[in-house]
Amino acid sequence: DVHFPPRAKKVGNALAWAVSTLAGVVSGGACLAWAEKAEAFGDFEDELASGLTLYQRKRDTSHHLIRGFLSKEGGLEAMRYYYDKDNTSFVVCVVEVGDHVCGWPGVAHGGFTAALLDEVTGATCWLTSGGVGGFTANLTVDYRAPVYLPGKLVIKSRLVHQERRKQYMKAVIEDGEGKVFCEAKALYILRKQNWLNSLWSKWFAGPVID
Repeated sequence: DVHFPPRAKKVGNALAWAVSTLAGVVSGGACLAWAEKAEAFGDFEDELASGLTLYQRKRDTSHHLIRGFLSKEGGLEAMRYYYDKDNTSFVVCVVEVGDHVCGWPGVAHGGFTAALLDEVTGATCWLTSGGVGGFTANLTVDYRAPVYLPGKLVIKSRLVHQERRKQYMKAVIEDGEGKVFCEAKALYILRKQNWLNSLWSKWFAGPVID
């Protein structure tokens, strides 16, 4: 076996990360997204669109679970983020979901709703960290009511507390009229900064919502 010194491994990992990230950008957007003008929805979302900034996630060709594999007819058909430029500690995400992600017929699979909570708290982590981003260390979900599909859902996420590289989040999935389907608490660990990902965060990636 060939053994590389620790420093060589770190440099190699950093280069591999940079190449894979750049390839994702070229092929379809990686962690990037595109802002779009809000339209008239005819429901609770109009109030969000009038008071907050819209950030639309597009389906891309990467291997991402949410923006790739699940973003299709019958699955995650639309995903729109709303945020306040003057208060980046919270994110509201509206999703339109088909009925191909069920556990019981017509009821969303609990793993799918957990994935949505993880995705939106992750976006909040990215936003509040200025594009540094982090990794989920813990995600606890309390299920309050079944999520019937197809339907339109609201995911609200906010940063509660931060200790150095630890970010504590809370999130909830609702129906837009106040009915709560599930709640979550999450702990994220921010990435360690080196010159390469600092450059990426500053010039290419972050903040993910701007």
